[in-house]
Amino acid sequence: MAIFLAIIASINFAFSSIFMKKSFRDFTPAVSLGFFTFFVIIVWSLTGLGFGITISDFPKAFAYGLIGATFAQGVYIYVLSKGELSITSTILASYPIYTVISSLLLLGESITAFQALFIGLNILGTLVVSLPQKFSKQDLGNFSYILWPILGAISVGLSDTVSKNAIDTIDLGTYLFALAWAHIPVTVFGLFLSKEYKAFKFKWSEHKFSVLGASILCVGTLFLYISFNYGQASLVAPVTASYPVLIVVLSFMFLKEKLALKDLIGLTMAIIGVIGISLV
Repeated sequence: MAIFLAIIASINFAFSSIFMKKSFRDFTPAVSLGFFTFFVIIVWSLTGLGFGITISDFPKAFAYGLIGATFAQGVYIYVLSKGELSITSTILASYPIYTVISSLLLLGESITAFQALFIGLNILGTLVVSLPQKFSKQDLGNFSYILWPILGAISVGLSDTVSKNAIDTIDLGTYLFALAWAHIPVTVFGLFLSKEYKAFKFKWSEHKFSVLGASILCVGTLFLYISFNYGQASLVAPVTASYPVLIVVLSFMFLKEKLALKDLIGLTMAIIGVIGISLV
């Protein structure tokens, strides 16, 4: 059940990533974060109410949500705003490594040797697919260009662990409801830093990719959290993070783009990893 939900989340992340990439050409990521929060408040709040919430646990859940939203969306968006770098997406795709490590150390999760093998295959395959055809020497030589995406990957990994702990210690419905509203202060702060709010006027023709990307990301992240309710974060996160593999497959199927050797190798490793995680 958990892996199936994680695969659905990964599919949503793939489509969201495509739209988000288009939107960043004209706007800072903070704009997409604003749209994301709008959809989150509606969709996650209603879903949380559907699962059922405990009012007395709301303050605790909101505190968890504030940490989760800051680490997952706030820091991640800030990292993306540092620039379009050839190495950024590859390093950010490594976040399941930190989810696995923090889940094992902080949540007391355990995995078997076979699970570790397939998790490693899945993560490594995703990283191989995420590698650009050519690296910029400037990107590789500038420490800050590498440091920011590493911090972003660590941040997302910790966010997954915080969210998993909140779901286990409180309940899914209460956490989703609180997390939705916790995005408001994070988003307001992000918009304040970017100063996008000063001259913002919504136009569908200009903002459609941001809206589509944010709405799909909202649904994908929802499936991620629901999957946490049924499985370990150390097993679920690597599967949801394999969306770069799906992007390559979609590009091959619909855009007729050629698959490089590294893509074939990465695809094979990631698929074996996902299947292995599902079976062992």
